[in-house]
Amino acid sequence: MGDVLSLPKLISQHELAKLLDCHVSTLRRHRQRGFLEGTLIAGKIFHTEAQCLAYLNVCEQRAKDNTKCQKREKIAPSNTEATGSANSAGATNGASPGTIGEEDRRLASLSLQETLKKPK
Repeated sequence: MGDVLSLPKLISQHELAKLLDCHVSTLRRHRQRGFLEGTLIAGKIFHTEAQCLAYLNVCEQRAKDNTKCQKREKIAPSNTEATGSANSAGATNGASPGTIGEEDRRLASLSLQETLKKPK
């Protein structure tokens, strides 16, 4: 007989998440950061046993080094002060009463009616 090709056992990301008692999004994030390798097959991510063991080694090393995923600080853009923000006391929603002229209001109403009209 001819040689039989043996393929590695594949573990889905959902199975791996159950085995590791973590969320799939954690695995996805670690894959994006390069801690975990995966293989895309038919639109789904799978991991070989070797990739899983390598990931466990990375996690173990990171635990020894006490390095965790750093949360990114939210940095406000430099123009926030000039324009204000949604949480500031002076923020308002939409236009203030009386700031839209009568003609503009009428045109906006006609435009909305035309948009919402049933097609013929």
